[in-house]
Amino acid sequence: MIGIAYYALIGHRYLPSSNGDSSFVRGLDVDYRTHKMPITMVIFGFVIIMMASGWLDLVTASVLGAALVIATNCITIKEAFDSISWTTIFLFAGMLSLAEAMSVSGGAALIANSVVQYVHSPRMLLLAAYLVTALMTQVMSNTATAALMAPIGIAMAQSFGISPLPILLTIALAASACFLTPIATPPNTIVLGPGGYKFTDYAKTGFVLQLITAVAIYIIVPIFYPF
Repeated sequence: MIGIAYYALIGHRYLPSSNGDSSFVRGLDVDYRTHKMPITMVIFGFVIIMMASGWLDLVTASVLGAALVIATNCITIKEAFDSISWTTIFLFAGMLSLAEAMSVSGGAALIANSVVQYVHSPRMLLLAAYLVTALMTQVMSNTATAALMAPIGIAMAQSFGISPLPILLTIALAASACFLTPIATPPNTIVLGPGGYKFTDYAKTGFVLQLITAVAIYIIVPIFYPF
């Protein structure tokens, strides 16, 4: 609710007025094929059912759906190719390898431990857990970030003799506070090309929301999960 209110009242002002990638928009324009719409909806329903039922995994169902809309001439191969934002693809692929390198090499753990060792109170531990997790999740998946930070948070909470619950909840929430980069979370990446956004657009519009989220977590979490 905080995020919705922020973007409705303030955040949208920081976004560019561009209409986005026109080639992308043209690639998605299927108005002239309205007679193919029933087929498209059947394929879409099929893909959703396969995913929801677990009969096919998400990737297989998606690829099969894409192949079917081309095979039934709902869209052409050229239209499908033109609809892809290649900048988004290469950016996301490159950052995936960076995130993996940070995790496997121990770089992310080193950063986390270097920060929390200077913490001397439960409140500061909660704030440090948020800041480190929120920064890491901008370049790593939220699942990997939470998995990395959780044991560190538990260990630090135990060293202070406090409940680990507020720290773990803070880490879980911060791992989903993905507002500053286009590769922080898949939805951010998906809208990069169609929206005509730049890397800096995410930082400008997401910075204030990141601060609002930090303050809200800092105040609210200890109320429901005391130290």
